[in-house]
Amino acid sequence: VYEIVDGGAVITDCDTEIEGLLTFPEEIEGCPITAIGEKAFDKCTSLTGHFTSNSLVSIGAYAFRDCKELKNIYFRGVQP
Repeated sequence: VYEIVDGGAVITDCDTEIEGLLTFPEEIEGCPITAIGEKAFDKCTSLTGHFTSNSLVSIGAYAFRDCKELKNIYFRGVQP
C-alpha cells in the first residue's frame, strides 16, 4: 500500500503474508519511491531481504519491526 506525497511514493503498509526477497520498482505511478513509512512492513515475518529504490530518503520508525527473517536491505546504486 502506498500514497503519493509531494511527488514521491511513500510505502505505508503491506500484506504481512509476503515471503522472501522483496524488490521495489523504481517508480510507482511515475513517482519515485522516496520513503518507507512508519510500521510499513511490521510483522512481515517471512520477509528475508529487501531491494529498495535508489531515490529512498527516509525509513520510518519500526518500519521492519518483527521481520524475524529479514537479513539484508539493499540500496540500489550502493556497493556493499
